[in-house]
Amino acid sequence: DGRGANNSVGLSNYEMGEIMLALGCVNAVNGDGGGSSQFLSQRPGEDLEVNCSPSDGAERPPTHGILVISTAPADGQFARANITAEHNYYTPGSTVTFTALGTDLVGTEAEIPADAVWQLEDPSMGTIENGVFVSNGKVGTVTAQMVWNDAVVGEASVEIVIPEALSFVQGVMTVPFDKEVTISLLATVNGGLHEVVLKPEDVVITTTNEALGTFNGFQFTSASQANAPAD
Repeated sequence: DGRGANNSVGLSNYEMGEIMLALGCVNAVNGDGGGSSQFLSQRPGEDLEVNCSPSDGAERPPTHGILVISTAPADGQFARANITAEHNYYTPGSTVTFTALGTDLVGTEAEIPADAVWQLEDPSMGTIENGVFVSNGKVGTVTAQMVWNDAVVGEASVEIVIPEALSFVQGVMTVPFDKEVTISLLATVNGGLHEVVLKPEDVVITTTNEALGTFNGFQFTSASQANAPAD
């Protein structure tokens, strides 16, 4: 994505060269930068589309590009499942919905067979049924798998973690009397690099003046003006 505020810090040519060497590349090509740097891909079950954030805000018509094209024919016969979850990090006891998109060998959408089943690579992490995983509270990696004809045809993993840090998204909120508002919390791990999905029961929020309102999970209900203290 290159240099783009709130999205990417980018890499210098030297840093990119170091990455290419670390990946074991023998030959690497650096094209034009800036808005000319665009990445298009055809993800399983999707059409070819831009999957980066061009610095111009939209596609630029460059004069050159590198194409990697499969010549394998699409037969529409189910071969694998592309499994995803909405987030990567969850707290113990969470319910996580995995979704599965069936494709043929070249990524064209194909119907998932009715006899394909879900399983967990590590059943000790909880249960999964119809793609819905329920954590039993154990911390660690959860890998959801789809099995068909006694073979794993797709899998995806999420992490069940204890947040390392909590903070309020807004430092100050102005709430009118007799209103209900949602208090947004940010939970992170790995030094703040990754956000963790919180459940209302994961935290207890209190106030220094309960006469002004009460909390129920992430919801705060302010007192009515008639019942509010004078100061």
